[in-house]
Amino acid sequence: MPNNTGKSQRAAQMRRRLLAGRSCSPLPGVFILRGKSGDARVMENERQIAEQMAQTYGFHLLDPMAASVDQIAQLCGEAAVIAGVEGSHLVHGLAMMPPEAALLVFQPPDRTVAALKTLTDRQGQRYALLVGQGSTAGFTVNWDEVRRTLDLLA
Repeated sequence: MPNNTGKSQRAAQMRRRLLAGRSCSPLPGVFILRGKSGDARVMENERQIAEQMAQTYGFHLLDPMAASVDQIAQLCGEAAVIAGVEGSHLVHGLAMMPPEAALLVFQPPDRTVAALKTLTDRQGQRYALLVGQGSTAGFTVNWDEVRRTLDLLA
């Protein structure tokens, strides 16, 4: 029973504690950059997609390796969408995003997992994933697929 009521309540309590006393404004979305950190899942066009999401949809870009907890909370606390390459760095946003928000995950075709979906399900959030072209050593996602997915999440 990984997603029992007690675990859901603890996650909501953790979110409240993380955001307590912090000023958060509603944002269309946050793209959490992965870069080359962690296990190899190199999205070769990560920066281009992130910047296009910023220009087209008003997303903010977040590098969790360089951001403070306050910065992460301020950006993610009221974001409508948290997006990025699949990995544990997305939990920074997932733990703070509102219950009605969506997590958009980009994955290489040879390493698709939906572990974060169990967390979004527990927290009443939405989950979307796009599988790119290539491999964990280097993959890309198509901008038109990203755009269409974001339009569905709106």
